[in-house]
Amino acid sequence: MLLKRERLTPDTEIETIIIGLGNPLRRDDGIGVVIVETLKESSRLPEQITVIDAGTSDLEALLLMQGYQRVFLIDAADFGGEPGDWRCISLDDISFIPDVLTKYGSFHNAGLRDAIALGQTLEILPKEIFIYAIQPQDTQVSVGLSKPNSVVVGEIMEDLLLRLGREQNLDRSSIEQKAEE
Repeated sequence: MLLKRERLTPDTEIETIIIGLGNPLRRDDGIGVVIVETLKESSRLPEQITVIDAGTSDLEALLLMQGYQRVFLIDAADFGGEPGDWRCISLDDISFIPDVLTKYGSFHNAGLRDAIALGQTLEILPKEIFIYAIQPQDTQVSVGLSKPNSVVVGEIMEDLLLRLGREQNLDRSSIEQKAEE
């Protein structure tokens, strides 16, 4: 079954921020940065959505989230998949954050895990948090994404646009099926 691709517009009542994490000087670790920079240039992303490159500062990302109702974090993460595999997980789907973020840990996962735990303790997290985790192939010191990660940039952007338009009625099976096509 093919998903109909259409321009989606987000609910303008929900303050949303998209945060890319990672180090572009370590190849695939920079995929979060590549995606947010590509989104900034896209005409498909509504102007009222805030898009920021937070580099490798997970605690800064926590501070950037304040005041928003919904956040999308995008980062390379070693979860044991094939290079270019990606997942989008929601904190609503997670019963115990530190264990899950260890499984879906980024290369600076202690900072992200700790930042989210701190945000929960201080009750300053947005209502909705989605984490895009992309399996890297190469994190050596160099620039440019590996081929498997270059290929998925467009897929992740399409998924993100779909979530922005339909996050309340999201059909996860359709998302997974679309990602396999």
